[in-house]
Amino acid sequence: LRSVTLYPQTPGHVAEVLVQSGQRVEAGAVILRLDSEAEEIGLERARLVLDDARTRRDRVQQLRGSGAATDVQIREAELAVRQAELGLRQAEFDLTQRTLLAPINGWLGILNVEPGTQVGTQTEIAQIDDRSALLVDFRLPESMVGRVALGDAVEAEILAGGQGRVTGHVSAIDNRVDAASRTLRVQARLENAEDRLRAGMAFSIRIALPGSPAASVDPLAVQWSREGAFVWVVREGLATRLPIAILQRADQAVMVEADFQPGDLVIVEGVQSVRPGAPVTLQGEG
Repeated sequence: LRSVTLYPQTPGHVAEVLVQSGQRVEAGAVILRLDSEAEEIGLERARLVLDDARTRRDRVQQLRGSGAATDVQIREAELAVRQAELGLRQAEFDLTQRTLLAPINGWLGILNVEPGTQVGTQTEIAQIDDRSALLVDFRLPESMVGRVALGDAVEAEILAGGQGRVTGHVSAIDNRVDAASRTLRVQARLENAEDRLRAGMAFSIRIALPGSPAASVDPLAVQWSREGAFVWVVREGLATRLPIAILQRADQAVMVEADFQPGDLVIVEGVQSVRPGAPVTLQGEG
């Protein structure tokens, strides 16, 4: 769901590591601390400068009552206090930069440093992954544009096997079709409450998109002639040959396109004995 790579804000030596590889951390948790003696000295110096500036300002204000201090001296004293306050804030900030905090909740990867390691601002400390849910990218043919929508259910199966299937839903759809592959990029969100999934896994994605409704007939009902495929239907007790266009075949049914009418009965057995317009007698019920 989220992934963050940790880098130090400033260079230095690692003084203390407060977590372990693979540990779950909360946002704001301390990952490590760098040596900070120089920053602590700077902070103490900034406090002394601020105390001195405030003392000077107070003395100048006292002298103002007796007329011994000018307005310029008072403004300079006030300015010195404000500058000292900013210096203290900078020193406090510099000290906080020596501590590396977790920015998100998640699982910590393998740490790349240990106490005593010299690090720079480009040194990768570790990665934190929030894998409470995974976002999986996949692509659909451009013919699916307009048929897939946010919230549509998806079924994912880990290609490595042995993990079973995971259900999810479409969480994002790209705003354009890729010109080279003529495919649409789609993103699915898979919940990971049991923590079985990891970032970087490969999945086989299935998404059920309803197509246009079509009639289906028993495969035994489909007959062929020089004009093409057809089926025999019973209308008002008479046999009628109805041309069909086969859309898709399956073991138990054939999807077809034809001019069926409500109440048409399709003949499945005994089709060799049927003739156009011949009366048909139904035996049995249903």
